[in-house]
Amino acid sequence: MSLFPRSMNRFLNLIASLLISVALNSCGPCRNLDCLVSKYDFEFRILDAESGQDLVFGPNAKFEAREFRLYSSQGNERVEYVLHPLHSPYFEGDTTFYAEVFPPLGPVFLSYPNGKIDTLLLGYTQYHTECCGRITELKQLTRNNSEEFNDLWQVLEFHY
Repeated sequence: MSLFPRSMNRFLNLIASLLISVALNSCGPCRNLDCLVSKYDFEFRILDAESGQDLVFGPNAKFEAREFRLYSSQGNERVEYVLHPLHSPYFEGDTTFYAEVFPPLGPVFLSYPNGKIDTLLLGYTQYHTECCGRITELKQLTRNNSEEFNDLWQVLEFHY
């Protein structure tokens, strides 16, 4: 003889099954995971090679920020990337350019107002994650085949 009527036993079995199912399914490796996002961006400043002063922003500016262009070529087409002036808490005023190079198409060119052009070679790392799919991260930037930047989480300094 059972303590509970047959319908109550079924109900308790159903509840126990549901609790076990919820417990087992809540242990998935991707549950409540904040995925990393791909990184195609970097920040930079353009400084005088001798004095170290900012040539775009501030009292010693020699160039207008809006006159710079960042682009790649795909066949005969030019793909423009937007350069955003950013306010930095570390420097006075709008002192850095923010650039996002997406889609990555090969060499990127930074055109100065006076016609000078820098060639930027970007190195990406791709890896596949179990929960977040493929992540692409900009890991290296080489400017004019001579300056190499490996920490793209900091503001890069391009000396002119």
